[in-house]
Order: sequence, then structure tokens, then C-alpha cells
Amino acid sequence: VFVSRSLRANDGLSLSEDFEKTITLLENLPNVRFLGEGTIIPQSEQLIVPFQAIGLRGVVVRVIKIFEQNIGSFLQSNQLENGYDLLRFGRLVSRQTIFLDELGSYDLTRWNTFALDLNKLIKPELGAIYRIELSFGKELACPQYSGVEEFSKDEIRANDRLKLAEEMSRFDEGGYYYYSGESGWENYNYQERMDPSKDSYYINKVAGKNVLASDLGIMATFGTTGKMDVLVHNLISTFPESGVKVTLYNYQNLPIKSATTDGEGRATFALEGETPYYLIASSGKQRGYLRVDASSSLSMSSFDVSGEALQKGLKGFIYGDRGVWRPGDT
Repeated sequence: VFVSRSLRANDGLSLSEDFEKTITLLENLPNVRFLGEGTIIPQSEQLIVPFQAIGLRGVVVRVIKIFEQNIGSFLQSNQLENGYDLLRFGRLVSRQTIFLDELGSYDLTRWNTFALDLNKLIKPELGAIYRIELSFGKELACPQYSGVEEFSKDEIRANDRLKLAEEMSRFDEGGYYYYSGESGWENYNYQERMDPSKDSYYINKVAGKNVLASDLGIMATFGTTGKMDVLVHNLISTFPESGVKVTLYNYQNLPIKSATTDGEGRATFALEGETPYYLIASSGKQRGYLRVDASSSLSMSSFDVSGEALQKGLKGFIYGDRGVWRPGDT
């Protein structure tokens, strides 16, 4: 980084001398991340969730099941992709370590793409949302990063079974906060947070993603007319889904209105002063969820939506010889 001494501040003062400093970009430290931002995965023989990792020979995979009967309460404080208050809405159903060096010949010091097949970890239940969390401790970092002797895989797998029982018991204790990292905060040192040879680096290294197995794609529109239109399409064929039951719920989880989609996949609701907070679409065992409160609406900040609402009468334009005549023009 170089800053010339000729650079001046607002008050006219300049640096007394040039400033120069070398910095190191720590790009290749052990880490893990998911690919993509979507939550809904259409059903198939495989429920594939891609992720990337660097500097790791393995990752700990946790799966937390958010039960169908708790989805309404979950949506009160979460969007579909969030993971707040997990202890209240779900339970840990799987915890295991996946060794990346067993999946193929990879240069683990670079970012590589891998895939989780949810069907191999659990038996997915239609209607439930699954929170997948990836984390790692010092024992799963490549030795050149951690600076410690490589832990045996048998030892790590045996520890998995103990950790699973320990973490599952926490869902019976109550509370709001669920921490799924591999290291605790008791020995955290802020100055060592970027050093993978120290325990502080591995605190709160967690990547999370929600997954819902469903073929139902839902879009809802609501304007100033007091009506809401809900469109349901099949995510695999893209065709409209008819015969899908759509139920609107308010913030207190009480059903407001219910309707069935027509041949165009459309269900129209006259709200009559009632305010829906989320909706559930159901077709057989298939489920789809969507929050429809005002804060969840898509942003229109990049579109010109200016104008005025017509209170009464008609407004129009007259195209005359000299251009456009507007209401009020002489």
C-alpha cells in the first residue's frame, strides 16, 4: 500500500513523508462455504447440496430437522433461508464427519467443489425444512495450516458418536441459542483469530444452509385492490400446478383464507382487511412455504414506480397537432 505525501486533507495539510506498507492477503486459509443461495430443491433420487472447501481434509456435517408442524412458528422469526431459534423449532438428526481426501484426488490447498447427498445422511421427510451446517476444528485442517500432527480418522469418527449424543441432549434443555462450532469461546484471543495454528481461528467457523425438498414454486402478488394472487408452478416441468390448496395464515398462525389453484395455477384471495403473514401450499405430500408480510416483499428500488393513485373519474391524454395535451393544459 503506497500513499504519496502530496496527498492533502480537507484542511490543506499534507503527509510529512510517503507512506508505504506491505500487507499479506490471507486468501487460502482453511474455510468452507456453500454454493448458491436457494433453499428449495426439486425432488429426485438425489438431493444434492454443493459446497466448497479449502485447506481442509474433512468437514463436520450437522443436519437439523425443522418439523412441519413448527414451520408456522419458524416463519414468525425467520425467512426460509434463516436459522434463528433452532432449539425451539427443530432437532439435530445427524452429525458426522466427511473426509474430503476420500472423495477423490484433490489439491486440498485450493478451493474445491464437493456435493452432499442429503439422502445419504438422513431420510428426508416432505414438508420439513432441514438446516445443514458445515464446520471444522483444528483436527480437520491440513497439517501445514494447523501445525499439529494429523489426527487419526478412527479417533475423529469415535468422537463424532460422543458429540452427537452430547449435542442432541441440548435440544431437550430449552433456550434460544444453538451454537454448532467445533471450538468454544472460553479461550478466544482476538489477536489470534487469523492464525490457523491457534484455537481462536476455528471458533464460529460455520456455514449454514436450509433445504426444502419440494416441486412447488410459489409467487404471490398483492396491490392496492385488496386482493392477493398466488401462482404455483412445478419447478421441474415449469407448468402451472392445478388443484394445489393454498392457505393464508396471520402472524398468530391462525388460518385466514383458503383456496385451490385453477388450471393456470392461480388462487385469488379477497383479503377484506385481513393481513396474511405467510402461506402454505399443499399438494398430496408436497409442501411449499412463503412469507408474504410487507418486509418480505421484493424490492422495487431499481424500478420507476412513481405516480399517483386515481381517486375517482378518468384521466387520459389527447394527442393533438402540437404534441401531448395533459389534464389541466389549456
